[in-house]
Amino acid sequence: MIRIGRARGIKARQAGLRAARRDLARVRTKTIVGVIERRVVPTANGWSPSIVSGHMVGRATMSGGRLTTNATGRTRAIIGILNFGGTLSFPITPKRKKALSFNGVARARVTAPRTIAGKHWMERAVLTHRGSVRMAIAIEMPRAIQAHINAGG
Repeated sequence: MIRIGRARGIKARQAGLRAARRDLARVRTKTIVGVIERRVVPTANGWSPSIVSGHMVGRATMSGGRLTTNATGRTRAIIGILNFGGTLSFPITPKRKKALSFNGVARARVTAPRTIAGKHWMERAVLTHRGSVRMAIAIEMPRAIQAHINAGG
């Protein structure tokens, strides 16, 4: 009988600890996403080229948050090329039968691959505000722990 009572007490404690761990993970994720939306996203939008400015958002993941884009289709491809870089191999043909001029040479169309160097504004924005994320977690986690203790959990 005593062992059964202890087992039930242990299971209740384990359930309480699981609930506390879950609550703390939610607080951590909410804090990280909040900092991303308040600080990282405006910085990334400011550093991004004007054609893609305004498409950055913060999203939650299982372990915290991430900076991503809400764009779809062609805009998303443009963001990827401008931020990470890459090679464009499709031909460029002028509209209305005008010639294109590159480096002082006029051409009817450009068929050579073009290499785009990435600007990496998303990574720079995240690295710039890494300390803000750490500071926010250092402030919010003790509050959440104290609130859980005060609630009797």
